[in-house]
This record gives sequence, structure tokens and C-alpha cells, in this order.
Amino acid sequence: MLVEQGKFETISDAVRAAIEAFVKNELTPENIKKMTVELPKGNVIELEMLVNNGDSISVDDAIRNAVREYIRIKMSKTVDELDR
Repeated sequence: MLVEQGKFETISDAVRAAIEAFVKNELTPENIKKMTVELPKGNVIELEMLVNNGDSISVDDAIRNAVREYIRIKMSKTVDELDR
């Protein structure tokens, strides 16, 4: 309907805008907790290797990417289950 009304060019644009609005409204600093996690030395070495190989800009970035990928996979599985 929003595409038909000319508010968005595509459905993807409308969905993207909705997600951005949700993130902006719900994931505000007061709703986000910073976590500190102690990792085994082997994991830290693997993360540092990602940084040294240029796959991440920092260990924190590598962790964020891993968490983002984990969430993407979980969400994809959930959507697949809902579609059944």
C-alpha cells in the first residue's frame, strides 16, 4: 500500500525504513546494555588473527560481526519456521 501511494519506491525500501525506525526507537542507549565477556585465550587468538588478516578492524568488530551473523541465522530459521 505504501508503495502504491508513492511513499516508497519498493517494498524493500518500506521494510528497510520500518526496521530503521524500530532500531532508532527501540535500540536507544538506555535500552542497550554493554556486556563484558571473558573469552578463552584460544578464542582471543583466533579473533586477533582475523584482525591481523584484515578481516576485521578490531577484536570488538570481529565479535560484533559474529553476533550479527548469529542473529541473522537465528532470524532466518525463525522466519522459515513461520512460513511452514
